[in-house]
Amino acid sequence: MRIAKLLVATLFAAAAGIASATEWVLVTQDEREIVYVDLDSIHQEGKLKKAWLLRNYSEIQTLGDSFPHRSKLILYVFRCDVAEAGYSQWSFHSGELGSGRTIWAGKTGDIPFIGAAKDPALDHALKEVCSS
Repeated sequence: MRIAKLLVATLFAAAAGIASATEWVLVTQDEREIVYVDLDSIHQEGKLKKAWLLRNYSEIQTLGDSFPHRSKLILYVFRCDVAEAGYSQWSFHSGELGSGRTIWAGKTGDIPFIGAAKDPALDHALKEVCSS
């Protein structure tokens, strides 16, 4: 089962145009969420760094009353110099570790940046990505 979950995450990453040799590393975890970063996806574009994160939840999450999901794969963009992060692509999944049905997937042209300190898991990810 674990191999199938990793395969789903790897296939999504390959389809999204990042390295298919996915190396997911634990960034942080608590009773509500486990966050991994794909070290092979970390790359720099000018002053920005980008990386895929896998956010896995202990309970079903929603956006308002919509998009119930247990995990999501997100391509984050980091402004390391000002400790901000934003998302540019995502997919929400019904199962753990990016498995199950894809509930919602999309991308944005205008990246909505926030201070990473507002989201402790994202703050840990920023530190991992920006130190790479």
